[in-house]
Amino acid sequence: MTEEVDIKLLELAALDAMVKTFSTEELDAFTEFYGSKLGRSATSKLGTYMSFLMPVIQKEVERAFEKVEGIK
Repeated sequence: MTEEVDIKLLELAALDAMVKTFSTEELDAFTEFYGSKLGRSATSKLGTYMSFLMPVIQKEVERAFEKVEGIK
């Protein structure tokens, strides 16, 4: 799958979306944050954060889907 995905296309789309969404000052703030020791530390913990959160999100979406579909 990774061989088939056009990474350059995704990078260009992400850049385009950033430019359309964020101001120069906001992009500078992101750069400063992610370049800082605290920013790098917080970013490195996002996987752990998501591992706690995703099971709850998945269960809730499944519950809501079943309710809407009349399964339960």
